[in-house]
Amino acid sequence: MWKQKFFDQQYQDPNTNRSWAGTQDGNKYFVAYHHFDAEQVPEGTKDLYLVDHLGGFRKGRCEFLDNLHREYGNRWNIVTEYIDIPYKQDFFKNLEFHYMHDWSHAKDKLYPMAPNSVQHFVSCFNGSENIGRTMTVAFLLKNYMWEKEVCSCNYMFQAVKVDGFIKHEVKNDRIVRKFFTTQGVWKPRGFNYQPYNHSHNVDILAHKIQTTFLQLVTETQPDSDIPFVTEKFVYPVLSRRPFIAIAQPGWHKFLSDVMGFKLYDEIFDYSFDSEINPVKRWMGVYRQLVKLHTLPADDWIDILFEIKDKIDYNADHYKSDDFMREVINYLKNQDEL
Repeated sequence: MWKQKFFDQQYQDPNTNRSWAGTQDGNKYFVAYHHFDAEQVPEGTKDLYLVDHLGGFRKGRCEFLDNLHREYGNRWNIVTEYIDIPYKQDFFKNLEFHYMHDWSHAKDKLYPMAPNSVQHFVSCFNGSENIGRTMTVAFLLKNYMWEKEVCSCNYMFQAVKVDGFIKHEVKNDRIVRKFFTTQGVWKPRGFNYQPYNHSHNVDILAHKIQTTFLQLVTETQPDSDIPFVTEKFVYPVLSRRPFIAIAQPGWHKFLSDVMGFKLYDEIFDYSFDSEINPVKRWMGVYRQLVKLHTLPADDWIDILFEIKDKIDYNADHYKSDDFMREVINYLKNQDEL
């Protein structure tokens, strides 16, 4: 749990007033966020650990990696918990990436499926702002799926942003009017979430997820064009609920083909997953939610029983570390190409 240990020290950068610009442990230097001065890295450092990387790994979208690639080359090994290393290596050929899993913190959590606990349709937790999350909040509000007991938005929500983004991507006013609210501004409203304290967060969020039929995951950088799987899918897996994600193209396929988790194709049509246009891709998710939302609550419970084997498989797959072996084999095969 190297990330949690790192955050427990609560380092504050006096220049940016942001936590975790960087701190050292032996010959390792830990970096959170991509606002740091590479010249601050102590002499003799071998490994640069990316504690968080909210900018994703797309060239031109990440000032931090762009700078390292351009100015410093292979001075350090770049250690990350995010799995799409072959993509990173393609974009940043001067950098050497290594993968280190840091999701083991919640493996001691045991939650029963508890299908009879269902009181709400969908849970959805939204942390830092991105357009996918803002669209999703606007969609849930418009379609009467937003319930404050199981949905959160931890940033200043401005519905008007949805209008411009959709018109830019698909130039369709009708979609805006039909599926999204375009009015309203909220102050942040969330739950007792603690960054990187996943053991705590699982306890807080699992009890909310288990009162719902399914979880809508809103990923980091969902409008990027490469899969970027973060820890967010772990919450519904451990809470034993089906889930679907507002994410990048190929996100669900990556979760299945690379990480070995089973998809819930009894419920969802995943054809949207390969769509490159972000609005069209996310609309593929939203339309399925609209359809499922019309079912009686008793049908939601019946569906949970019908897919119980997959739900249990995914929880066991995560807890057993089998998915890590699949990831390691994937990375090994990529290295051999």
